[in-house]
Amino acid sequence: MRIRFHPLVAVVFAGLLLAGRQDVDPALRAAVERFFETQVAEDVEGYLALWSAGAQRPPADMLQYVFEGGDDTFSDITIVRVAPQGDRVRVRVSATRERVMPSRLPGGKPIVRRSKMLIGLTYVRENGEWKLLREGPAFEDLAAALIEAKTAEEREALLTAEPELLTDSLIHAISGQAGQAAQLSQYAAAGQGYELMLEVARRVGNRRLEGEALQNLGNARYFQRDFGGALAAYEQRLALERERADDQAVAAALGGIATIRYSLAEYTPALSAYREALALHERLEDESGAAATLISTGNVLYVQGDYDAAVTDYARSRDLHRKLLDTAGEADALRGLGRVFMARGDYAGALEAFTGVLAEARARGNRAAQGQAALSLGEAHLRLGNLVVARTTFEESREHFEAEKDAANAGRAWQAIALAELMAGRFQEAEHGYRSSGSSCAGAGDQACVASSLVGLAFAQAAQEKFADAIVSYRKAIADFTRLGQSEPAARAEIGLSEAFSGTGDQAGAIEAATRARHTAVALDNDDVLWRALIAEARALRRRGDRGPAVGTAQAALYPLDRLAERAKVRPASPVPRDSAAIFTTLAL
Repeated sequence: MRIRFHPLVAVVFAGLLLAGRQDVDPALRAAVERFFETQVAEDVEGYLALWSAGAQRPPADMLQYVFEGGDDTFSDITIVRVAPQGDRVRVRVSATRERVMPSRLPGGKPIVRRSKMLIGLTYVRENGEWKLLREGPAFEDLAAALIEAKTAEEREALLTAEPELLTDSLIHAISGQAGQAAQLSQYAAAGQGYELMLEVARRVGNRRLEGEALQNLGNARYFQRDFGGALAAYEQRLALERERADDQAVAAALGGIATIRYSLAEYTPALSAYREALALHERLEDESGAAATLISTGNVLYVQGDYDAAVTDYARSRDLHRKLLDTAGEADALRGLGRVFMARGDYAGALEAFTGVLAEARARGNRAAQGQAALSLGEAHLRLGNLVVARTTFEESREHFEAEKDAANAGRAWQAIALAELMAGRFQEAEHGYRSSGSSCAGAGDQACVASSLVGLAFAQAAQEKFADAIVSYRKAIADFTRLGQSEPAARAEIGLSEAFSGTGDQAGAIEAATRARHTAVALDNDDVLWRALIAEARALRRRGDRGPAVGTAQAALYPLDRLAERAKVRPASPVPRDSAAIFTTLAL
């Protein structure tokens, strides 16, 4: 087999020529010839031997399947272009492939298919030989090269060198490679790919794909917690799609904007955007889109404390998903209903909802979903005081997470188990549970979970009057929360530290810890932390014998309690804490 060369190759890419000859490197030419020869010969081992040790080679069984599907011959094979790129060389080859396949009918004539090909081969020098790094359609090769380019100048050179490849196919190829990175949770790489997709879509002039690139870019930035960047991308898409009058795309952009607003706790504009998207889905008779959006509106309404409206939207979503035979979506709606029932104190309704969620996860064999559902179900049993059932359900959750090697969620399940033990008065078992939680969360690198485990451990230690150990654990938790910038949980741990100091008789240390918590609560405008800090301070003052200051501090705790009561009237999702009766008990003492 001889390969012809495009007459411009030698002129444009002289850097690859042999000294004194206007020709392509013979070794590279031989490698290209061998690429086609091994396919004609259906030589699996020979074809695989062409590849670099660092390349992702096609599986041998897949190659065998392709070879057995028909007999290939190649003609008009022409090296159109050879381009160096760093330590590798990209070769563009055109060819005509003729494939002969056996007839699907007994005694029928063989099926002959002829097609023109423009493929990209990327080679790298390895032990003195040219070895394949990748092969595929030319636009996929160019997409990979663009993504690998280090500078804007390199990308511009690649784009201007092959204007014939600036088509929708190139945009889709870039999108596909960025999507693969997103599926692997490599969101920074995915974002770079979608930025490139956006650039090429604008260059090609395809506004529909430009809009898709903006949506995907917003998604990638969202998962990197770059809410500002994500919002900018979604808003650009919204403006573009309104111009194009594409209501489906407008709804998608509105959904992205609403998600960012929700993440920023801007619930009113989030709800407005979700409802506008919902209206579009309903007008388009897009039941799937409407069902998904109703879960989002239900989530916002739940956070706002509008439980009746949240139940209405979750129930509508459940009915639509059921109509669509989408059991996973129906389970999502049930999960939302379960949260509302829990907040209302309707634990029987919550149990029914979460049982449905768990049943769906079992039917799919999804252990991660089973773990989450069991965790929610166990919490409902815990609220009802069904401690044995709750603990058993939490154990089931932990087993699912451990089977999935999800150490962080396994750690949270251990925390739930430990809480059930605390409520049962089994403080040694609770201590073991919190230690197991901390170990599991540390293995996952989840420092916030580790700090929460330390707080639980300290509480269990204090309950056993191991006050010195509790002080050590609380201090570690406070240090961790402070490093993480989590002021509220740090302040709550300070309140626990105050109680532990008081248990050792160090009332001065107890007052200092409570005072630090009080100052943080005032700075955060957090009334729940404030009244607890004031009561911890009042108790330490009383134990030190400062009756007057103790009474005054306890009375001061009534003011944040009053504010909490007023807030609960308009925000049912934020009820007055049940243990706030401790204020009156402390005053009575």
